Amino acid sequence: MLPGSLGLLLQTNAIVEFQTRNHLAAQNLQQGQVFLRKLARLRGQYLRDKLSPLPSVRAVRGLGLLLGVEVAGTEAKAVAAKCMQQGLVVNAVTDSALRLAPSLLVSEAEIDEAVEILGRVLEAASP
Repeated sequence: MLPGSLGLLLQTNAIVEFQTRNHLAAQNLQQGQVFLRKLARLRGQYLRDKLSPLPSVRAVRGLGLLLGVEVAGTEAKAVAAKCMQQGLVVNAVTDSALRLAPSLLVSEAEIDEAVEILGRVLEAASP
């Protein structure tokens, strides 16, 4: 390049463009993470509100979509097995507690379906 040519200006523009793209990508990633946290919190509260009135549910604990459900009057392993037979995956983490860990992308309709299955199982298992 000869002195006074546009070479340095074009190189500088390329560096600025690269830095700008990296900055925008980082912002998009951060915004996506904030969105997923908010969605998990909202869907988790929706799930918690639906679980609480179910028969045999003593307590619902957890954060976001990772919830533990304490059941009374029935063994959690039996409830988990019956749920599995009906297409709902829950884990029996103690004799009286189930763990629910749905996807971050779970819809309210899917939550409603899961709660309906769990409700039927708990109702059938109640003495």
